[in-house]
Amino acid sequence: MLEFIAGSAGRTNEPASPCPWRTSIQWYNGSRWVTEATYTSTDMPDLLSDNSSSHSGTVDYTPTRSGSYRAIVTFIAKDSGGTSRKQTTANLT
Repeated sequence: MLEFIAGSAGRTNEPASPCPWRTSIQWYNGSRWVTEATYTSTDMPDLLSDNSSSHSGTVDYTPTRSGSYRAIVTFIAKDSGGTSRKQTTANLT
């Protein structure tokens, strides 16, 4: 199970809109990381939040093989000033 908490340092004067996200679950095959599953905010809109300083959600994933896994979570924020991305990687046990 992958659980994440998204937060923001402040708010802008822009209209509130959900922060899109993407999570890739990867397995290490001994020489490289291979993506096994990808989830997006389009797939799971209940994990979006409007006009909040933090939000948490859970993505359930059952590994298909033994070995090392990681999750790469990317959050995307847009306003009149452009687009910002924040990416974090977590090793899964």
